[in-house]
This record gives sequence, C-alpha cells and structure tokens, in this order.
Amino acid sequence: MKAAVSTTIAAGWTFNDVFRVAMNSYAPYGITAGEVTTFPDTVFPRAKTLHASTNEIINDLARQCDAHWWYEDNKVHIVKESKPIDNLVVLNADTGLIGRPQQTMGAGVNVRCLINPNIKLGGLIRLDQGSVYRTALTTEQIANSQGGAITQTESGGNIYVNGITGAQPAAINTDGDYFVGSIDYTGDTRGQNWYMDLLCLAKNANALDSQSTIALVTQPQ
Repeated sequence: MKAAVSTTIAAGWTFNDVFRVAMNSYAPYGITAGEVTTFPDTVFPRAKTLHASTNEIINDLARQCDAHWWYEDNKVHIVKESKPIDNLVVLNADTGLIGRPQQTMGAGVNVRCLINPNIKLGGLIRLDQGSVYRTALTTEQIANSQGGAITQTESGGNIYVNGITGAQPAAINTDGDYFVGSIDYTGDTRGQNWYMDLLCLAKNANALDSQSTIALVTQPQ
C-alpha cells in the first residue's frame, strides 16, 4: 500500500486540516484514526501544497507538533510525548519483568516482560531506575573525548552522559518512567514463553525529538 497526497490546502489551514487530508488518503485502505492528540490551533495565512507520501506528511506533522505516531491494528495513532496515552504499568519481577532492562547507545532502554495487554504503544511503564543495566562506554569513545571530562548530568528528570562524540547512552529517567516506542511479541502455541520486547524512551528525554528513534514502530507502507 502506497498512500500519497497531492493537493493544496487553502489559506487559513490548521494542523487538523493536514491530518484530515492525510487520513483521507488512507481511507481506501481501511485505515482510520486511533488515539489522536489535540493539535495546536495555529492558523496559517498562506496556502500549503502537499505532494508526498502520506507517511512523510504525517512524519512532518508529528515533528511540528512535538508528537510521535505509529500504525497499529489498522489505525493511525499520533500522541504527544508530554501527554502519553493515559495508562501507566509498573513493571518489576512480581508483575512480569524478565531480567534487567538494558540501556542502549542512543536507542532507548530495552525491556522484556511477559505479555501484558495493558502495555500499549504510546503509553508509559514504570521501572525501578536502579534496576536498569547501564551500558559501558567503549575504549574508542573514551579516547575520542580528547581528554575532556566525561560527566553525568540531570536535566528534566533524566540522566545524560556528556563529553563524548557520536552515539550517546540513552537517557535514564530518575523516576523510572518510560514512553513505550515499540513492541515486539515472542510466543509459541506449543511453548510457555510469551514475551513482549519493548523499546522504551525516558519520559521527556531529548531522544524523543528524533523521529529515527521510533523508526522500529510499524508504519503503513
């Protein structure tokens, strides 16, 4: 499926108009709107030409509105990170957490747990911050710091590593709250292991500004 838009929106358009046009292009494929944020009510005085794939248009819309979007169950969801889907699941050894969450280099925190239908894309999970296994800097990263101090700072409730070039360790949230960016399911009807592998981003983290961070989330093709 290759949905695309080629049209001009008259002067006085809003972000809601862009989303409406994008969703109209998905309609022939049975794709509808799911969880949708409240867009800014900015009114733009000049006409806007849209000529791109629908995925690109919604990517741009999400970026301008500080939101993220994904495709699930034939629905398009677009949610502001500051206003995630209204559910929070506490994950620990007693509630299905498997092993220790793993901090990655620039791609969030990987979490494995038993399948839980209450964990949703765009929602929040809460971890024991101390349980997150911190990734180690490589010898090359330390060498490339050029003798500068590698420090750890806290900003907006998140912990960041400073003083290295290239990929940075993903932010760790001091309260243990993480935005669920992608979910992969593992299971076998003849086995007993039914897992969810989550890619999670620290709530309010700078990494959430990058659409590439959420690239693992399925989008309609």
